[in-house]
Amino acid sequence: MKKFLIFALVAALMFTAFACGTPPAESSQSASQENGGVGASAEIATTQPSASVAAGPLSPTTGLPGNGEYRPVQVQIDNESTGRPQYGIQAADIVYEAMIEGADTRFAAIFNDNLPEKVGPVRSARVYYQMIQNEWDSIFIHDGGPYVAGFDESYIYSDENGGDMKVRIDGTRRAEDDVFWHQSVGIAYANVQAAEDKYNYERTERGPLFTFDANADLTAYPDVEKVNIPFISTLDHVEYRYDSAADQFVRYFYGDPFLDAETNEAVTVQNIIVQYVTDTMLSSAEKGRIKIDIVGSGDAEFFVGGKHMTGTWEKDSRHAGTVYKLDNGSNLVLKPGNTWVELQPDTKNIVTTYAGGTTYPKNGKSS
Repeated sequence: MKKFLIFALVAALMFTAFACGTPPAESSQSASQENGGVGASAEIATTQPSASVAAGPLSPTTGLPGNGEYRPVQVQIDNESTGRPQYGIQAADIVYEAMIEGADTRFAAIFNDNLPEKVGPVRSARVYYQMIQNEWDSIFIHDGGPYVAGFDESYIYSDENGGDMKVRIDGTRRAEDDVFWHQSVGIAYANVQAAEDKYNYERTERGPLFTFDANADLTAYPDVEKVNIPFISTLDHVEYRYDSAADQFVRYFYGDPFLDAETNEAVTVQNIIVQYVTDTMLSSAEKGRIKIDIVGSGDAEFFVGGKHMTGTWEKDSRHAGTVYKLDNGSNLVLKPGNTWVELQPDTKNIVTTYAGGTTYPKNGKSS
């Protein structure tokens, strides 16, 4: 089992603080308000640990104390109607959400601090999810993916499409009942702890991909009530409501709390990154496969501590870490806790609602 080293020494969190600057349309918003915004009701339980005290080594994936090891495991998780609610998604340190074919999204969940024994349902890979794996050098768990000969752009097992990973656990290509099992036809789960125990290897950390500071000064930024992320659907497709009492966002899906099957509670999120990406239909791919460009650069929006910031993202190569910067050029600093990265198509507006009710629509094509 993965061992966590607990030390008595109190470690200071990083000194980096957010620099000032507000979204252009809202520079006069309530940056000095003490109320962090209204959001989900107090009855919705939150499960993330407090980030107010730093004791022991700090996690490279959450900034929380207790686990300084770098041992990421990435699992592809279903988000179609038959896959909800999912097991283990609240325990993930980082979750990437991106479009697949049609109007559905899928999750790439990265576990490092906690390794659940049941995660899923596990679904298939895509090339752009493998480039996320390349970024974190994680164990990669999935259940198949595009492999039809002649469709090179969507073929997941080629090195140039991110297939040159050290450990791939593919439910369609190897029998590993201790790590991966099919509960019924089309429904599979993974034991993340067993995967780490079995394939433990020295990962390559791509520098500090995220920077955390529990005491970052965010007073210059406007207070958020909620943020609506449509992907290619309607604005209530994904909604995060800020709970000021817990200092976390509560995730909703078409107006209902988005539950974790293990906890039976609404999923809560400390940090949200909206990364605007270009997605295109692949003319040379079967089944209407799409391409999402996550190597390159573009606009981004950040929601941290109930505040809203705008900036950019840049990823130089598939093995490089993604660098997130604010509009003033300073690096993004997150609060300790979990982070969700929403890979939003750059032609569709997300809408941020500030405390007080004013809205700020933006997409990746707007200035």
